[in-house]
Amino acid sequence: MVSISKIKRTNRIYIDANVLINYCTGQPNDCSELKWLFSSKCDDMLYTSNLAIVQTIAKLQTANKYRKALLRTDIEKFINYFYSHITVCEVSNNIIKQAMNLIDGDDLEDNIHYLASQSVNCNIILTNNKKDFLPFNINIRTPRRLKYA
Repeated sequence: MVSISKIKRTNRIYIDANVLINYCTGQPNDCSELKWLFSSKCDDMLYTSNLAIVQTIAKLQTANKYRKALLRTDIEKFINYFYSHITVCEVSNNIIKQAMNLIDGDDLEDNIHYLASQSVNCNIILTNNKKDFLPFNINIRTPRRLKYA
């Protein structure tokens, strides 16, 4: 019989749009973190939302002062890759309505991401934007460059 203390608890990690975007644009910490999470060595369960996918597409197809817009075919490759590694939950009208009624968070989009994470019972949000998730009762982690990824 295996002792309960020896059983590793699998994390349920919600990946925020900014991490997905940074992965696609080659930001080292985000790339390293997601490569590790996508690897067979990691047994964490990964989630994001259809909102995060749409936000990622919108940012990648728009140029800014630091980079050109990505080609549609490149964006599609990234999104298909995410779909093969991450469970994408739906942001419903009900989640949007609940987000507007949250008193704790000031950023409506992040309220939606938080509620989406809770709809699939996530215990960690992976984001580069910790401050907007601080009002919520959830562990917040930022991507870091991992030596083994």
